[in-house]
Amino acid sequence: AHAAASFEHRNLSAGVVVVTNFILDAKRKGLQYVDLFGIAPEDQPDHEWAGFTKFKKSFGGESVEYPGTWDVPVTSLGYRAYTLAYKARPAVRDAVSKAKAKVQSFRSR
Repeated sequence: AHAAASFEHRNLSAGVVVVTNFILDAKRKGLQYVDLFGIAPEDQPDHEWAGFTKFKKSFGGESVEYPGTWDVPVTSLGYRAYTLAYKARPAVRDAVSKAKAKVQSFRSR
């Protein structure tokens, strides 16, 4: 879904290689279509998906609109755990970032 995207190593452009190989593999298998799953609306240039929309469109192809996607939980407990973990990600990411900064500060003394 994220084509090996990483803000930390963005300059490596790993996503281009990943998606190119994805497309070439699909072609070798005789597939006619590759779904890159989701882009920003045309009339919203400041949409949060604008960056990866530009990336996806750089491969050509055409936009196709589908009805949408929905989560169908297999177990309610598992889905609740997933939902909580997903909501906690920003806080965990922030805590890890602060911890790394403290370790780095400590090492530089």
